[in-house]
Amino acid sequence: MGAIQFIHISDVNIGRKADKLLFGQTCEKDGITTLKQVVSDAGKLQADFVFITGDLFDHPATEEDLAWIDEIFLPLDKTAVIYCQGDHDYMKSDSALTGYSFRSNIYVAGCSEYRNPVPAGSAIYGVKHENATAMIDVIRFPKKNAVLYCAGYYSAGAQMAVLDELTPADDEMTNILLAHAGNHGAIPIDYPTIRKAGFDYIGLGHEASYKNMYNGRICYPGVLEPDNNRETGPHGYVQGKLSDGVVSVRLVPASQKEYKTIRYPVSNYMSDEELADELHRIIAREGEENIYSIYLVRPEKCEKTFHLQEALATYRIAALIGEVYQREDYDEYRKANRGNAFGRLLDKLDADSPIREDGAKLAVDLVIERSKIYTRSSRKMNDRLYEETIRVVLENLKQDMDKLRTSKDIQEYEQAKERLAESPDVLERLNEAWAMERKNKLELLTARNNQAQIVPRHRSKWIRTGIRAAIVPFVIFCIMALFLMPRAYIQMSERMNGTDVVRFLVTSILAIVLCFVIGYVFARLIDQNKADGIRKERADAERLERELAAKGEQLHEVRTGYQLQDTKRREIQSDVNAREDLVAQTIYKLQVMEEAMRMLE
Repeated sequence: MGAIQFIHISDVNIGRKADKLLFGQTCEKDGITTLKQVVSDAGKLQADFVFITGDLFDHPATEEDLAWIDEIFLPLDKTAVIYCQGDHDYMKSDSALTGYSFRSNIYVAGCSEYRNPVPAGSAIYGVKHENATAMIDVIRFPKKNAVLYCAGYYSAGAQMAVLDELTPADDEMTNILLAHAGNHGAIPIDYPTIRKAGFDYIGLGHEASYKNMYNGRICYPGVLEPDNNRETGPHGYVQGKLSDGVVSVRLVPASQKEYKTIRYPVSNYMSDEELADELHRIIAREGEENIYSIYLVRPEKCEKTFHLQEALATYRIAALIGEVYQREDYDEYRKANRGNAFGRLLDKLDADSPIREDGAKLAVDLVIERSKIYTRSSRKMNDRLYEETIRVVLENLKQDMDKLRTSKDIQEYEQAKERLAESPDVLERLNEAWAMERKNKLELLTARNNQAQIVPRHRSKWIRTGIRAAIVPFVIFCIMALFLMPRAYIQMSERMNGTDVVRFLVTSILAIVLCFVIGYVFARLIDQNKADGIRKERADAERLERELAAKGEQLHEVRTGYQLQDTKRREIQSDVNAREDLVAQTIYKLQVMEEAMRMLE
């Protein structure tokens, strides 16, 4: 078997938010920088493979993510990159991974086909092995005489025991197993059993720290870049070599930073400058790129408060514990200062409200800190020292308050409040405008309906008039016929034959029809005389409709204007509320400082 050079990385977690620092520059781009360095090192090594055992991203990869990572690995023209997914970047059925065509030599484990430009005759050309299953993808590299078994994730909770009883199919090949496996929510793995399965190298992911088991036969590279203070120690990638069934691996430190802890003892007699110089020296020795949690170790009776933020502002500091001494017991100071000015200030600690109590505590602590009477065993302060101390404390308080009031967050909050005060409250006028606009719409609808009914209403009117005009002569005719017909019939029957009777009936019917025609014509004549009135009525209705429509446009414009003003005010109010939450602690601190000043004055 020929030698195989490889680099193994895992848990890069691109996109994951790092722990927020107390102060100092952010470190969320460190992982990207380190990944680029790994690619550069792989090119210099002329590695045959780069193994990625899960969680390259902290989320299922999007097409944009893949285009970016494709560009990162593009320089590796003689290296096959094997990407096996983890529980964070799992490959869903509709994942971008399933159909993305890479320009670089990336093999996505678990895909039905490998979409990369590697030509068939290349030394890093891989084909799907016949032993591949739905859960274990198997890629054979003929020119490297190697077979890779890859267990990827297809959902966030894929914890099936897919590695149990897994063995290589061909002992004559170099067999490598890649999986995101371990404890606590990963694919379960039995290390002693899998060790005996016959794989030449087992590369795993999911653990935060580097682990080398069974003389390098099983390896976790750990996270590429630490993102919280639990991921301590060196981090980087595994560089390995497989030759004649023998594996040799080593961790190559590559991370831009480490999380480190500094514990430093302090005393009442140490100045801020002395402590800052000591911390500068330690950080310079350990590395300024690292992230530090600093613990100031206080012996008993050490009550000094230190001020280090400005001195350490250029470093990455995740925590600074013990900088401020939290004084809880004032009994010694009370006993030593009964009856003097400082004693009267101490009596104000028993305040009747939280803000007065906090103000009194701040005032007392500042006086104690400034006078340094905590270094005296008696804890007593004479009135002269108290007065001198108060002058300095008041000056310092005023400067601190001015600094807080001119801070960016407070200034932006005050500006937002000013914008809110300048923004008119038009909610009542907006409601009135809504009501008037709705009323106008109803009036306009009524006017349009009235206009549409003018002609049908007049048509119905003259029809009714015509019918009445026809019915009146018809009724008269019928009444006359009721009285005259019997008598006329008797007379005529004596003289008329059948033809005369028919003629008489036809004449009677024609007379009735004539009555209807006369009434109808009469009604039309009456309506024709009123045509000008109809036209005037329609003209009046159209004019009313135009006036209501124009008024509606004006009302809509007014209402829209009020609505824009109201929306703008709501946005400003929302901004004020958000900023108020942001500066709530600062505002309370200012109120406490004002209370402390009143007590000291």
